[in-house]
Amino acid sequence: MRGQKETIAVFAGTTEGRQLCEYLVKQQREIVGFVATEYGRALLDEETKERIRVGRLTETEMEQVLKTESPSLVVDATHPYAMEVTQNIQTACTKLNLPYLRLKRKETKLEQDETTILVKSAKEAADWLLKKKGNVLLTIGSKEMEAFQILPDFTQRIYARILPMASMIAKWERKGLTGRHLIGMQGPFSEQMNRAMIEEFQIQYLVTKESGATGGFIQKREAAKKTGCKLVVIERPQKEEGISLEELMKQLGGKDEENCNCWSWNGKLEDADCGSEGTNPAGTAFDWSKTSDRTVFSCTDRD
Repeated sequence: MRGQKETIAVFAGTTEGRQLCEYLVKQQREIVGFVATEYGRALLDEETKERIRVGRLTETEMEQVLKTESPSLVVDATHPYAMEVTQNIQTACTKLNLPYLRLKRKETKLEQDETTILVKSAKEAADWLLKKKGNVLLTIGSKEMEAFQILPDFTQRIYARILPMASMIAKWERKGLTGRHLIGMQGPFSEQMNRAMIEEFQIQYLVTKESGATGGFIQKREAAKKTGCKLVVIERPQKEEGISLEELMKQLGGKDEENCNCWSWNGKLEDADCGSEGTNPAGTAFDWSKTSDRTVFSCTDRD
């Protein structure tokens, strides 16, 4: 630990992670941040950018930074589908005996019917689409798109919406997705924007993850429903316990909307309906009053 200051370590690879970073800077916390890419850093406000470092952390590097900072609390605000990262954080916390808290997105209750198809993975979604005809809009991130290359008419049927990163766009252009089939945009998107894309590209199947309201899932679902497009949903890999962003912000600095410009696109924060106590790897409660001074962030640049 540096001097007498305590550290809060926050691994924040989501919209909520960026919101939390900016909020704590507004609360005048001393922070050091880690983002995976320059694009992730660019999404933050100017004041927060100054405190952010760029680069992905391996499991070993993650453990080393936590050992160096010696935090009083570790907050995992990574994407609900980034299970490997979450497992690495939990492993590091267990090894170092650090209190661990999961920031959780509220889940959306789903049931399979004629318009909603639930699958366990991108591969299962691709296998299902192999037996269907019609245009497909992928909104699952560039890393998961490899599975859909099994479709024989991949470059004609697929329309992919990914982050506007030059390296990712170039990669998929080399794989045959060009022009209108490759949409580089930063979400989350409104229902109207989703409807416009579905109608423009004559989409019959929209493939998405259940990323919650913060990640734009509700808007996708409503757009699909109103256009007659089938929704293919990759379910969350596992059920998790955790705390909502709103509750965490209350605990770490007090809710101050006038002093914070980091609310989600529709001006609201989603509540995960979880308790306000954090736990360490052994499951025991910790004292929030001791998490006061220094904060560390690691962002992986997802919605």
